[in-house]
Amino acid sequence: MTDNSGQTKDLAEQRADVAEAPALPALHTDVPPAEVVDRLEKRAQKGKLPGFEREGAESCSVLVFAGLYDHRLRITPGSGGPIGLELRMLRRMPAIVIGVLVLATWPGLPLTDSMLRIYFDWYDAWPIQTWWWYLPMMALCIPVVWKQISAARREALVEATKILAEVSPIIEAR
Repeated sequence: MTDNSGQTKDLAEQRADVAEAPALPALHTDVPPAEVVDRLEKRAQKGKLPGFEREGAESCSVLVFAGLYDHRLRITPGSGGPIGLELRMLRRMPAIVIGVLVLATWPGLPLTDSMLRIYFDWYDAWPIQTWWWYLPMMALCIPVVWKQISAARREALVEATKILAEVSPIIEAR
């Protein structure tokens, strides 16, 4: 990896660049935890916090939209101190994508092989087995899915930061 001056970066510098990726802001409030959740719930009732869910008396979560892979921002206010923030990807969409890839790989391989043998008489004489090219072709999907998930994570961080910026004055966060 090279930087703007053309110098090659060592592994430690590359890891430092990754560590500088955006993160959730650190918030503190003196408002009691139950009051923070009540204020957020009132905002949600006005339609300002999508997917608001109360998780007990002193915790809640909000839906964060991020491309294909939505996230949930869990907010756990501390007593007169830091607010615990946790951003997690919802499992439904990654499970669907993995299921589609698995189903496209295994039933797809024998179906493709049988179709090629039925429609092309010369395919039986071809020295290359179907799985030799079919499995690497399916493996090409993995980096694409990984890139989608990484982009969704960055987008979720941006959206969660916007949500926190909007609710900070309401919960008197600093």
